[in-house]
Amino acid sequence: IAYVVFLCFFTHLVLVKMDPLIPTWQEIYVTVFLFSFKCDKIRELLSSEPTKMSQKLAVWFENRWNICDFIGVSCFFLGTCFRFTPQYFRVGRVIYCVDIIYWYVRLLDILSVNKYLGPFVTMIGKMVVNMAYFVILLAVVLLSFGVARQSILNPDHEFEFSLVKAVLYQPYFMLYGEVSALKVRQLRGSNMNCVVAHANVQAFRRKLALSQRWIEVGNLANFPLLDTELQQKEGDLSQELRDQIKRHLHELTEAFKTYFGDPQHDWTVVDPFRVELDAVADDDEGKDELVDLQNNAEHEVIFREDAIRFWCSFRSEACRSSE
Repeated sequence: IAYVVFLCFFTHLVLVKMDPLIPTWQEIYVTVFLFSFKCDKIRELLSSEPTKMSQKLAVWFENRWNICDFIGVSCFFLGTCFRFTPQYFRVGRVIYCVDIIYWYVRLLDILSVNKYLGPFVTMIGKMVVNMAYFVILLAVVLLSFGVARQSILNPDHEFEFSLVKAVLYQPYFMLYGEVSALKVRQLRGSNMNCVVAHANVQAFRRKLALSQRWIEVGNLANFPLLDTELQQKEGDLSQELRDQIKRHLHELTEAFKTYFGDPQHDWTVVDPFRVELDAVADDDEGKDELVDLQNNAEHEVIFREDAIRFWCSFRSEACRSSE
């Protein structure tokens, strides 16, 4: 029971916000518990049968749980030292978060003495050892496919440590059939939201229009690869090639119109404070809400600072007012 209480307090410690200077009583309890646990392990070491300290240590470390206990307690108090150092506070908290994994796993040692759960714990332990052989075979297949795939798709890649991730990351998820999910994750980008995505699409569409005009007037400064190729051949852009490029840019523009429309009154995507009310249909249910929004200076300030925080606060206020 005492160990379960300790785990509950340790879980509370890592899940809630931690004060960099003042420890909570839950943290004090966890620290005292592990300190007493450490003292008990030292007593167990000193009271062992061998007379020499080297022999005592050899016998004590024969038990694998003792080795794990030593590492777990040492990591916790290392995290405590970092935790009370202001510039390394986050490092100490991360050590706490990683260290709690072991103290949950140590429940298996307690459950192993139970007459019902003990045999299952022993059986799972043996299965994990036997599974290591299958992991080795899986690693051989994964590496062979990953290296071949990466070398074919990226023949000009320079050496860097990210190559290890490129070799293993996608092939590993392909084992579970997550090929399409990986593509969606790559297309979505990092920390992307609807406001930023819409702005990026609009900017790209305008760049397409500029590119068409540059091709028409023969300004190739913004096409460095094409410009370099023409300079090496000491030639000029033929009318046929010019028409092909213009046709390709036109097809791209039309494709973006199809998949990424340019809504005139979708004020949940565009800047709602610049939307012309005349462009919004009279039967649009959000038109009244848009009028109130455009006359709220506080919301406009929030929108200029952080669009995502703005929509969260605006929607929550709208829900409260409707109630």
